[in-house]
Amino acid sequence: MSSSRPNTTKGYDQKQLEQDEIRKKLEEKRAMLEETKVESKLNAVSSSSSKHLQTIKESIIDALGDTQSQLHVKYIHDIKKEADTNIEGIKEMRQKQIGHYEVKMERERKLLKDKTTKLSSCVSDTDEIRKIVSEKISYLNSKIQDAIKDIKLSIIYVGKWERVKSINMQSVVIYPCVRGLVSDDEICAQDGDSNDMYVTNINTQHTEKVIDGGALITSCAPIESNVIVCGKERDDCAGDRLDGCITLYDRQWKVIRDISIPMSGVARYCSVCVDVDRDGMIIAGQLAQSNIYVINPATDKIINTITMQSMAVWGEIQALSSGDIVVKTGIEYTVISRSGEKKTVINCDESKWGLSVCRVDKLTDTLYITYWDRARNTHDTIAVDQVSRDGIIQARRIVEYVKSDRTDWFSPCLVTPSGNLVGCDGYNLHLYRKAFIL
Repeated sequence: MSSSRPNTTKGYDQKQLEQDEIRKKLEEKRAMLEETKVESKLNAVSSSSSKHLQTIKESIIDALGDTQSQLHVKYIHDIKKEADTNIEGIKEMRQKQIGHYEVKMERERKLLKDKTTKLSSCVSDTDEIRKIVSEKISYLNSKIQDAIKDIKLSIIYVGKWERVKSINMQSVVIYPCVRGLVSDDEICAQDGDSNDMYVTNINTQHTEKVIDGGALITSCAPIESNVIVCGKERDDCAGDRLDGCITLYDRQWKVIRDISIPMSGVARYCSVCVDVDRDGMIIAGQLAQSNIYVINPATDKIINTITMQSMAVWGEIQALSSGDIVVKTGIEYTVISRSGEKKTVINCDESKWGLSVCRVDKLTDTLYITYWDRARNTHDTIAVDQVSRDGIIQARRIVEYVKSDRTDWFSPCLVTPSGNLVGCDGYNLHLYRKAFIL
């Protein structure tokens, strides 16, 4: 019986299972839907929050910007205010200083004005007086220094000139006429018979001919270690330029070139004497004329023309270390400045310096004047006097020697750079040295 009844329980269970499956799926869909809704809400909230946060951020940035700008403005304002305060303080301090100095300067101006008024009441030209006083002081100082030098030379050091060497020239030079030093120990002499030029070394005592014949040389001097300048005489001068009376030679006595100077006068016979000054410039003067030319040997240009007033060149010219020049102007010697001013006239009737020649010690500016000693009524004795550039005779007849009968003229007594004297009697060169006694 039981096997014929329908199985209702089994059908119920199957239906129940289907319903449970449907409910489960619905629950899952509902859960998924809820999750979707939550996510959507979260996204909406997130988007809203982001916008809100962005708005807040922008508000904060704007606020900070305004604050920073305000602070910047305030900072600038405070700085300007402080600067204005400081500037005003500086201005005030400066104004006070200016006022102080103005008062001081006004006081100084008043004092100066008072002094000027007082001086103006006494003199009309104070500048001229200052100039004159300054020149007088300089002149007196120069005189004092020269006097001290002369005293040292003539009083403090006392000694005797002694002949230490004689060099015979008669076997080489017929008629020796000394023209000058061309180095520390070389003497230039010309044969008055042939006009040949010779150089004698006073150390080796060797004499050598350096020029055959030619013009008569009046004087010579070294310009530097390798150049010699010579003054000459000519009897064929013409035109407005004097050519061939000043010649530069090298150490082998080859002509470098002639130097031209203006021609003075109209005589065909012209004679020029030369020397070299402390600056290496040539000084040259034409016989019987009043101009002395200062020439740059590097360019042959005349850089100065010294015009002597009421005087003319009548013999040798010698440069002093002071810049002044000693000129034979007749029977006397005249010391002139570079402006032509007459500073000292050196003369002595007793020694008859009209027949004399002069050479200068370039170190001390001492003059050595060689002359015939007529005071002893003889034409045979040659004497040398030592004279300061101020005309003070420091010593008479410091050396004497007898002139030979080979010539009616005599040569100057040269002064070597070491302070020795070299005289020529027509036969021999005599070297003199002073034995000093302190």
